[in-house]
Amino acid sequence: MVRAVLVVVVAAAVTRAAGAVLPSQPALVLAVATTLVLPGWALACTVGLSRRLDTVAMLGAVPVAGMAAWTPALALGFVAGLSFDMVLGIVALQTIVLLAVSDPRPQGIRAADRLVPAIAVPVAALISVQWQEPLAGDAVFHLARVRKILAVPHLSLDSVSELANGKPHAGYVFPLLHAVEAAALRVAGINPTAGFPDLVPAAVILVVFTTFAAGRAVGGTAVGASALALVLWTWMVSSHPNLGMASWPGPFTFLVLVPVGVLAITELLRTPGDRRLTALLAATALSVSLVHVSYAVPLLALLAGVVAYARRCVLPVVLAGALTAAVFGFVWLAALHGYPKPVIGAGPYQHATSDVFVLVHGHALALNAESILAHQPGFLIALLALVPLLIWRAPSLAYPSAVMSGVLVLVAAPGPVLLLNATVGIGQTHRFATAVPWEIVTSVVAALVVIYADRRWILPALVLLGAAAAIGPKRLQSLWDFAPSLPTTPIAIAALAGAVWYVVRRLRALPAPPMQAAVLPTLAVALAAVMLSDPSSLRTAASNVVHGHPRVQRTTLPAAIVNWVNRHGGSMPVVLSDQLRSYRLGAYTNAYVVAVPEVRTRAEPASLPEQRRQDVITFLKPSSSEAEREAIIRKYGVTVLVIPADHPGLITQLDQDPLLEQRLHVAGKGHGWEIYGVRHP
Repeated sequence: MVRAVLVVVVAAAVTRAAGAVLPSQPALVLAVATTLVLPGWALACTVGLSRRLDTVAMLGAVPVAGMAAWTPALALGFVAGLSFDMVLGIVALQTIVLLAVSDPRPQGIRAADRLVPAIAVPVAALISVQWQEPLAGDAVFHLARVRKILAVPHLSLDSVSELANGKPHAGYVFPLLHAVEAAALRVAGINPTAGFPDLVPAAVILVVFTTFAAGRAVGGTAVGASALALVLWTWMVSSHPNLGMASWPGPFTFLVLVPVGVLAITELLRTPGDRRLTALLAATALSVSLVHVSYAVPLLALLAGVVAYARRCVLPVVLAGALTAAVFGFVWLAALHGYPKPVIGAGPYQHATSDVFVLVHGHALALNAESILAHQPGFLIALLALVPLLIWRAPSLAYPSAVMSGVLVLVAAPGPVLLLNATVGIGQTHRFATAVPWEIVTSVVAALVVIYADRRWILPALVLLGAAAAIGPKRLQSLWDFAPSLPTTPIAIAALAGAVWYVVRRLRALPAPPMQAAVLPTLAVALAAVMLSDPSSLRTAASNVVHGHPRVQRTTLPAAIVNWVNRHGGSMPVVLSDQLRSYRLGAYTNAYVVAVPEVRTRAEPASLPEQRRQDVITFLKPSSSEAEREAIIRKYGVTVLVIPADHPGLITQLDQDPLLEQRLHVAGKGHGWEIYGVRHP
């Protein structure tokens, strides 16, 4: 017990010291190791995973184990109204107990398996710094959740909303990832506004662990290393999302949590009935659905595809589905039940369009090929190899295709998208193609090239693969004008037919022994196939590595307003301002706000967001009466007003209102802003 206490105390002390003396990126890497990896490792060892998985696989499983370790403590905090510091203390105490009752020492690790993460971790972390995003867009929304978790004296599902007297957001009713990130910032002693973007390197290091472990489980060390390289490359050359968003819930789910599902189901198929791996699979489904409930859909599709081809481990997948259904029910009751479905009045994804979906008589039957492939030549290689791998030497090489098939059918086969658009919504459905694990299949193809080609044929093979990848997307681009479903929908249908064929022929697509391919040649073939086929992306990525990903600072909120609210507004003020300023004030400060833009509240019908926006419009109209304004102030408990000074008549009325006290004029665009305090009896 003494050793366990020392481990936790020393880890926390080192993290706090790092937060004081180091740049925030490395300090937050240590903080995430302390607040997520250490509790996860302790829990995984306690349940016996360390006796079934080696060190590489354990590192891959740790992010989900860490999420599982946080879930009961955070749930207790919400139920009992604890402060977040008390929840953090419970997690620390739990970690001490788990370390004391288990053997946390890692197993040995092969030299090649040690070398890949040893190189990839620092390289990926350093590269990710160059892709960090500024605080804009969705990052502002997530920062607001983190700040509220840290600031509220008593946690509740309602209190983490950025809206005054707000209700839970359907995607983040139980803000598990936000709580873990808040813990890292708290332990490191780093200001949330400054530190939130700097969580990216820590998230990318977790990507290294989970992606390598998943790829290695499917095809061996060479496949794992190549899959990792392809994932990093894909997210480097993607415009949105990109590597700099790895700490956001969506990218974090697809990059970190879903690969743990691949690892868990793959190892479970090797030892069916293993309760430890069944628990890991269930914890993965639970973690994904708690981080964002809609993202559990592609994970379940992936698992269903694997089980359809393997015809084993049905009950563990059913358990994962049952846990996800329970979270869906919880979200529906807490955030959606009894409220009208929001009507999207502006912004993107108001309705299905042909640039994203395959439309038949106005109905979206599937995502189109351009949206799914996202101009990734490596994805095209995996897609074209999917059916041949199912057939060639069946079923010895079929398992990687089985891993890819489920999500591909979900997004590309006619039908499922209709249901998804009607339930989780168009704005979420279009993101699900990101979850297709094509990198594993492309890496298997590269390994097969290395295995079955003599060394002198590797260079010609690289040239042929690069040429095929370069020609393919260009040819397909011209086809998409009149056949937007090619080749994704036909291959998705073929994957469905393949599952039926495997049942009829009584074949099982099971994980094969590791492919005996050399790591470096496999890596070279895989990267050449995707890099050489797109020289412009290669040049852009190289430039970004040197100079940094282009960042556009987008904020219309003067620092003087933020500073005044932080210093003089009180511990958790309620601010009324125009919607755009309110959206940022809810994140840059501990303030609650009255209303934010429509696009940010589509999953918050219980907060009555449209009524809030109308109230703000009413308040800011010069024609509104003093009584109307005072009613709005009392309705939301407003304590601070931040008012654009562009309407002199409005400012004159507010100056004369006995309920208000003018506090500060802030220069800015137009006539600037006036800040008022509200006098409460």
